[in-house]
Amino acid sequence: MRRGEGFAIAAIQCSLIEFLESTLQGKNYRYVKAGDPPIDPQFEYSGSRQMFVDFLLNRAPFSKEFTSPVAHDFYESVRCGLVHEARTKGDWLIRAKAPAGTRRCIDPARKLLYRDNFHDALLTFIGNYEADLLNSNTVQDAFIRKYDALCRP
Repeated sequence: MRRGEGFAIAAIQCSLIEFLESTLQGKNYRYVKAGDPPIDPQFEYSGSRQMFVDFLLNRAPFSKEFTSPVAHDFYESVRCGLVHEARTKGDWLIRAKAPAGTRRCIDPARKLLYRDNFHDALLTFIGNYEADLLNSNTVQDAFIRKYDALCRP
């Protein structure tokens, strides 16, 4: 039996989550060293945990599946495990597909990430975000703030 399927894909999905949430919030990551000025919490962040958890708890369709404890566990065991150690932790496993007939992207009780369903949920989110970007001045302002910072040397 395979112990996991799609680690590289799931790692990219996790990176995309932080990017999407920071773009929605119009915030840019800044690594803070000793002696640096403090971050401006309105436009900057220095830790990915809250950005990641905010996405899972507040953005459809993920918000239907994640509770705060599950989102925090997922961040620590899946996102951090994949990014820092190229593996999941805390008994989480990755499966390519959910059982037939289910659209869930995770099974929190069994600690399973269904990679393909997670991908579909990301595409649903991106489609909704595209519509919001076209129609909301607030979303547009956040997008511009994020991309202005990305384009600066």
